[in-house]
Amino acid sequence: MRVIRAISLIVLVSTPLAAQPGVTADSARPTSLLDVTPGTRVLLIEGRRRKETARAGRVVAADSATVTLVGARGDTVRVATSAVRKAFRSAGRRPRGQGAAVGMLTGLVLGGALGYSAGSDCGADAFVCFDRSDTLVAGALAGMGVGALIGVAVSGGERWQALGLPSLTSLELRPAGAGFTARVTF
Repeated sequence: MRVIRAISLIVLVSTPLAAQPGVTADSARPTSLLDVTPGTRVLLIEGRRRKETARAGRVVAADSATVTLVGARGDTVRVATSAVRKAFRSAGRRPRGQGAAVGMLTGLVLGGALGYSAGSDCGADAFVCFDRSDTLVAGALAGMGVGALIGVAVSGGERWQALGLPSLTSLELRPAGAGFTARVTF
């Protein structure tokens, strides 16, 4: 009976921590690099496979030729749209509280199981004895603490959503004398 009360108490204390809401994304997400609004945080990968350069920053302006970013240190960078191989927009950061709650609940279960298995059934002639219910509670509490620390350390990174790249093919027609000139770029 002591074991059931101890588990109930631990679950009741840790349940509100697991119910933290996550980051909700807006419904009008841009799907193309040219659709992002100024101020949106983006990650651009440019160059060839072995010599890639990643640039992250907030969009100042984007058109079919260039994307202008402001980096974390306030430096302005212009990136040619034709050089961009992959583009991503920030979908927010993962909440650290949610990682701590998941780690805490995982530690509760694993620590409780380890604590229970480490305990023993005490006989009347035992000099030093740790009862299973005591080791269950101690293991669950220690597991919650360790799990919360690991959950905070592992979570909290930025989430990225892939963006489509603009088409690099264009056709330009101009009048020239009695006819016209055509220019195709790839």
